[in-house]
Amino acid sequence: MEWANAETLIVIQIETKRAVDNLEELVSVEGVDATWIGPFDLSQTLGIPGQFRHPQMAECYERVIEVCDKYGVAPGIHFHELEPMVEWIGRGMRLVTFKTDVNFLMTAAREATSALRSCLNDLNKNSEK
Repeated sequence: MEWANAETLIVIQIETKRAVDNLEELVSVEGVDATWIGPFDLSQTLGIPGQFRHPQMAECYERVIEVCDKYGVAPGIHFHELEPMVEWIGRGMRLVTFKTDVNFLMTAAREATSALRSCLNDLNKNSEK
């Protein structure tokens, strides 16, 4: 039990404007290791659903980085696009997730389907000769 308690990573989700507004209180709790921003939910509560590059979102991201750094907590976020992920890593995000399992499965399925269609087209062309 001691080992499990010592090795457990505690990550709190920052998914609302209220969480951003109360960030100092949240990250100052002993034992919190990291935060993780859920951009879609956060954008919803800001009234700008899906606008992940909106200036209000950037303000929230910056606030999370600033407060987390102050308390020695890793600021984190989830991205679906590579470019903003790289940008925010450069600006101080230290816990980053990219895409989702469903995104990866869909991409692999599209690539496999495309490869199969290409093979079948090649086979059809060869059989016509």
